[in-house]
Amino acid sequence: MRIISFLLCFLLLGSCSEHKQEDSNFELIDLSVFNGWTDYYCFKVYNDGLTFLYIDRYKQGESYSKIEIGQNDLDSINSFLANILTSKIDTLYETNCHDCVIYNLIIKTKSGTFKSFVNGVSGNNKEIVPMNVLVEYLSNIDYNLKTTLDTIIVFESRTGLFFPVPQPLESDVRFTIPSVEDTIQ
Repeated sequence: MRIISFLLCFLLLGSCSEHKQEDSNFELIDLSVFNGWTDYYCFKVYNDGLTFLYIDRYKQGESYSKIEIGQNDLDSINSFLANILTSKIDTLYETNCHDCVIYNLIIKTKSGTFKSFVNGVSGNNKEIVPMNVLVEYLSNIDYNLKTTLDTIIVFESRTGLFFPVPQPLESDVRFTIPSVEDTIQ
C-alpha cells in the first residue's frame, strides 16, 4: 500500500512540474547586451531554467558558462514577459545617447517570435521600460554557481549584430608628442 501511495504522489508531483512549464510565457529568451563602454553579455534562457552565459570583458577575455536558475526567477521572468508581450513596444528604439546600454532581445514563444533592438537606454525611455526591467533582472541574477564551458554557444541575438568598438580605458590612452615635422607647413 505504501508503494502505491508513493507512486501516486510521485506522479502527481511530476505532472505539476510539467504543468508549470506549459504555463510559461516563453520557450527561449536570447539577449545580447553591450554596457555602453567595454563589456558584452549574452544570455540564453530556456523555460526549464537552463541558462547559458557569454561574457566578454575588456582585458579579461571571453567566457562561456551555464547555470540552472530557480523557479522563483522563472516566475519573475514570466511576469516581465507577460507585460512585454501584451504591450505595444517598438521593435527598434534608437536614441542619440552615447555610452548608453545597447541590447538585442529575442523572445521565442509557442505562438511566434518577438524581436527588439534598443540602441541607447537612457532615463527618458518610458516606452521600453518593460524590456529594460527584464534586461536588468537577467543581468542581476546571481550567477556565482555557474559552470564554465569550453564550448562556444551561438547566440542568435548577437549573430550579425555589430556593437560599437569598446572605448579604451583612461589608463590605455597615451599622449604622444607631435614631431616637429608635423607642425611645419
